[in-house]
Amino acid sequence: MSGTLFLPHRVPFPPDKGDKIRSFHLLKALARRGPVYLGTFGETAAELATGPALREWCVGTCLRPLHKPVALARAALGALLGRSLSQGYYHDPGLQHWVRELVATGKVDRIVVFSSSMVPYTFGLPQQVRVVTDLCDVDSDKWAQYAAGRRGLKGLPARLVYAREARTLAALEKRTVQSCAASIVISEAEADLLAKVAGCPRERVDVVRNGVDLAYWNPADSAVLAQPSPFAAGEQALVFTGAMDYWANADAVTWFANEVLPRVRATAPAARFWIVGSNPTAAVQQLAGAQVTVTGRVADVRPFLAHATVAVAPLRVARGVQNKVLEAMGMARPLVATPAALQGLGAVQVAGLGIGESAEEVAAAVLLALRTGGNAPALREFVAAQFGWEPQLAHFLQLVEGP
Repeated sequence: MSGTLFLPHRVPFPPDKGDKIRSFHLLKALARRGPVYLGTFGETAAELATGPALREWCVGTCLRPLHKPVALARAALGALLGRSLSQGYYHDPGLQHWVRELVATGKVDRIVVFSSSMVPYTFGLPQQVRVVTDLCDVDSDKWAQYAAGRRGLKGLPARLVYAREARTLAALEKRTVQSCAASIVISEAEADLLAKVAGCPRERVDVVRNGVDLAYWNPADSAVLAQPSPFAAGEQALVFTGAMDYWANADAVTWFANEVLPRVRATAPAARFWIVGSNPTAAVQQLAGAQVTVTGRVADVRPFLAHATVAVAPLRVARGVQNKVLEAMGMARPLVATPAALQGLGAVQVAGLGIGESAEEVAAAVLLALRTGGNAPALREFVAAQFGWEPQLAHFLQLVEGP
């Protein structure tokens, strides 16, 4: 059996943020199939130094440095050539040469691409190489949402840029579905949307949902029980987790802190909002104060969820299945989320889950959770039944093998 070339847009190790968690599980599954070659980008010295660790799953790697100024220049040049900004950002001649040379050796007969930005690396390769692309989400629709959120004259420049990115990504997503042997997204809702964008039958799009590692996200795990609560006695901690340099997360916590938290504290003055995640932007850091804590990167997120009074996921722009939602459910905490944060889960109604869209609705759901505590164990039972990794990875490997 020949090997597999895996092309994610970020080093999938360590799996410490949403897309890296998914790509890491795909990498481990591919390693069960046979030899894996990994071509990807590292943004930091630490990521570029993960080569030795990756040898547990990869027989060969090409880790290219992603210098932001250079990548932004490539994005601008790509835009002039009619490409999406994302495609230009991740265009690297060195990686392109490595991919072509590797395929020419015959060492790989399968290529798995992770994100539309990496699909162009497969264009022009021999047709006998089976290409499977995990788009995860329909990114073109996300950029369309970003554009819609920029209103008025002040938001016009960003709106024009975001709208163009939505159009060019939609064209790339359509070409992906047409050219790849299999195209994967993260939920049924995303599959319906991608089929519409690509103008193809729904059967042309496959679904591999995110999973959650319930052995790790377990409130009864000894490593979790050994750690004390990070919160003060009597405090009602409302906890959001996620990478805080991601725009949708920053938007969510800003909206919650400014619009929802005051409504909650008017009835529950002991409530405090905790923003737990790496690389908080300047705007997020400015939220810190008497009622809000911004932690930055923490060694272990689990104690913050295990001892949270309520976990919150107030995302206003979201795509697919949110890991933060699955992890909070796995930790058996009452959860309040917006419909956007839950859309990848389907029509879920389970005890312990509060849903609200407006600031008033989210605040009311939080206050109800504070009063009742919810039936949080039911949330863990739900993800255990619906979002285990192994069934999803088995289906993924079937798609990689093909007919």
